[in-house]
Amino acid sequence: GEAWVPNASGTLLEYGPSWSVPGARLEEFRKASEAYRYPKGLGLLGCAWQEGKPVWLPEISSDERCVRRALAYRVGIRTAAAIPVLAGRDVIAVLVFFHVESRQEDRRLVLLATAIAAQLGAVMHRKRAEDALHRSQELLREIMDSSEVVIYVTDTQGRFLHVNRRFE
Repeated sequence: GEAWVPNASGTLLEYGPSWSVPGARLEEFRKASEAYRYPKGLGLLGCAWQEGKPVWLPEISSDERCVRRALAYRVGIRTAAAIPVLAGRDVIAVLVFFHVESRQEDRRLVLLATAIAAQLGAVMHRKRAEDALHRSQELLREIMDSSEVVIYVTDTQGRFLHVNRRFE
């Protein structure tokens, strides 16, 4: 399996963490995959990213949507499924799962992976919001502390919650 995430500009999916059973052939696939980038709509990953829906390829070698089909076939990968990780309506990652046998789509497996991806998306979205809040708080603290003006914040009982360096 692999995780692909949008780059900073949100224009391409980039290779992220991957996992597999040990094996030199799969290592070849992993190493080669690190160089790939996918815009929306290109290949298995780009389709899942653009549509925000799972995409299942029962036989990679004969499916034009699989950009890495020759490499996958050479190392023994036959089936792939791409599952978008959603935060609201935004796709924040695409998970790709591979199998060494050709397999028709398993709807129950797709629904299970989609449900797990939805939970992962909610956690990732919450973590990003927490990180943004933390950065915002740090910036506000830096601004307050660098000011030459006395700044303080009190609660409704008049207790000091924060004072800047100038106040101190």
